[in-house]
Amino acid sequence: MTADQTYQQFAYYYDAYVQGFDKDLAFYKALCRKEDPILEVGCGSGRVLKSFLEDGFACTGVDISAEMLAVAHKKLAPFCQSRQLRLIRHDFLQAPLPERYHTALVTFYTFNYILEDPETFLRYISLSMADDATLVMDLFYPKTLGHRELDNVWTTKEFRDREKLITLRDKRAFSSGLEERVQIYQEEGQETRITTIRKYYPPTAIKRILETVGFTAIAFSEKYDVHNFQDTLPENSLQEHFVAKALKILQLTDLILMSHVVPQ
Repeated sequence: MTADQTYQQFAYYYDAYVQGFDKDLAFYKALCRKEDPILEVGCGSGRVLKSFLEDGFACTGVDISAEMLAVAHKKLAPFCQSRQLRLIRHDFLQAPLPERYHTALVTFYTFNYILEDPETFLRYISLSMADDATLVMDLFYPKTLGHRELDNVWTTKEFRDREKLITLRDKRAFSSGLEERVQIYQEEGQETRITTIRKYYPPTAIKRILETVGFTAIAFSEKYDVHNFQDTLPENSLQEHFVAKALKILQLTDLILMSHVVPQ
């Protein structure tokens, strides 16, 4: 199942699944300026966008899922109408955007759904960024790497959404650098099964990919803390996630690529 197909199913439950999670919001805002346009790659149903927009930022949200974008548009319609927000269905494995953004946020493990050719994905994002723009990526550390006892084991939790009680059964298995996550959502006698494949990229791999694409000033943080960035990040210190930050420098190859793939 592709990431697009996964999120066709996941769109209905996504807001309920991430409800209450806001640890990353102040962190992202501290890395952005209100006078600069913000690009969020993998915006989903608009959790991050909503917070940015309410604080006066102008944003463009990009996702490959039409279903996710429909949820975001319904939630954020006034911002779309005022043109403070643009929502675009777009795949950065295929092409860049014609606009240039000063900050690109690849949020909430979006990059980990890129199973092949991550260099192309980041190169097209880079081509959508202004010179000296900042890239920020939130990346996952597989839960079962830190807790081997949870590998291939079902866990269960309950939450409420739209006055309905939803039961979620979750099982994760990690092998050969890939995590297979099976989620079963149950409500009112109905069951939805969603299988997700995510790739784990260690900090060393992320640095190599970013350097290959042409990013510089690469730094890492294992927390949502703008004061915690460092040049390297030992893998054995990771627990749940880590953040990579890098600077885009315009190169001659960018100009050549843009002349071929960006509409004039």
